[in-house]
Amino acid sequence: MNLVLFFCLICIGLTSSAANKQGCEELPGIPTFVEKKLKKISSPAECAVACKESPQCHLWKYQSKKCKISKLKIKYDRQASFGFNCESTTPVPTSTTTCPPTPTCPPVTTCPSTTTTSPPAQTSAPVITTPTTIPVTCSSGYFDLNTGTCYQYKVFNDTRRNWNECKAKCLSEGGELASINSSEEWKVVTDMLTESAIRISVFLGGNDAETEGSWMWTDGSPVSFDNWRTGFPKNGPTANCMGANSQWDDWQWWDTYCHLTQYAVCKIPA
Repeated sequence: MNLVLFFCLICIGLTSSAANKQGCEELPGIPTFVEKKLKKISSPAECAVACKESPQCHLWKYQSKKCKISKLKIKYDRQASFGFNCESTTPVPTSTTTCPPTPTCPPVTTCPSTTTTSPPAQTSAPVITTPTTIPVTCSSGYFDLNTGTCYQYKVFNDTRRNWNECKAKCLSEGGELASINSSEEWKVVTDMLTESAIRISVFLGGNDAETEGSWMWTDGSPVSFDNWRTGFPKNGPTANCMGANSQWDDWQWWDTYCHLTQYAVCKIPA
């Protein structure tokens, strides 16, 4: 009986998790969940943000200093369809969703109620509330907790440009040369750069052209988070622009010459 109760509750938990993320429309196929372990995650809040920013992530778990997220994987089947309730954050229990239709599950009349029975603590992921500052409207990109704005990042690798030309290109796209304000934000950018297979340095929005050694972003804010390589910035009189080097671990930063031509990383409000 305990085993049956366990499977019933797992069924209910997955339905509830998916209902919070998936739309109301009918979808073709057969849904399954695939668990993925993420690296460089050091807190539950970071794990929650990583799930929020990962497409089709419906469940995250932070345990023993490890972050795992579960993604919805859809196997196409034109003869099958499915959907999720999205009228509220709690799915409406019915006789077909609260108990899996398997020979080992008790009749619907004896299946445990979702309102009176909680899953055993040892069989479910720790319940950790996602920070309320993460908006449900930020469907993609990165949500900046400081500004309360969602941003998209774009690498312009169609041609090489000097720093001022890169700045102008980003402005023409409605954004700025990228400013980085946290390690979480930098991870989003480095993941994108790694996937783009770029093999040269890229320009970021940092510069100390106005006051030597005082680094500012193009949006006027000071550089508070940094990823400088050891020995940088050298703060020479002519190396006044910030670049990220593809040949160094984690795309570490360096101060480089503004007249050199490189690709640009733009940060655009979503």
